[in-house]
Amino acid sequence: ITFTVKRDSATLSGCDTPQIYFSFPSAEKDSAVPAKQLRHFQKVCHNVTAGASFSQTVTYEFGDDAISNWDVDAKKWAVTTGEYGVVVGSSSQDIRLKGSFTI
Repeated sequence: ITFTVKRDSATLSGCDTPQIYFSFPSAEKDSAVPAKQLRHFQKVCHNVTAGASFSQTVTYEFGDDAISNWDVDAKKWAVTTGEYGVVVGSSSQDIRLKGSFTI
């Protein structure tokens, strides 16, 4: 998953911490599955002068652990297949990008 953090006409130096959340395929049908699960976050700091813009690309390569749930019957972690939602934001309530992928 790749996206770009941008600040146009930044007036102050500082940091952003974009967060990536996944929505598992079973989340809509099973109230025990959270609607969003935090899978990655990364601090992005910028030091710019007044009026300048800033951008930095963030990439998150995830493995099976990011798309697995505990299978109670099999007593092991299992990859959940289906369509996942992906959202990126500064918090779980401040979503700025949306997408999806299928396993």
